[in-house]
Amino acid sequence: MEWVLFLFAAAATVALGLWLGVRRGRQLLDLAKFGLPATAKIVARRSYARKSGRRFQIVYEYLAGASTRRSSSFLSESQFDATTEGGTLDVQYLPDRPNVSAPSFIIEQAVEAARKETRRTAGSA
Repeated sequence: MEWVLFLFAAAATVALGLWLGVRRGRQLLDLAKFGLPATAKIVARRSYARKSGRRFQIVYEYLAGASTRRSSSFLSESQFDATTEGGTLDVQYLPDRPNVSAPSFIIEQAVEAARKETRRTAGSA
């Protein structure tokens, strides 16, 4: 019985990870199409030690309409090293969901990855 619960928990974890990845990918493409630009202020930088390596996160605030929003993004080590607490960052946010945002360079990377995947799958058809 314990192994059934373990398998169920493992399958649920994998499904959740896939769903979150797909959802974030869709958000990034929506940001590329419909996002409004903003200048964010980096309010915190965090580095986490993991068994699989270090993770790097920034927390930033930006003005969306009349409201200040706070969000965060995980970055590569080199991207993280290029930021400073108190520094600024170009971001984009969705006008209909202003809590959804991302640094502009991450959006650009997602668009380029989608273009490459489109070319790859079109070439194999």
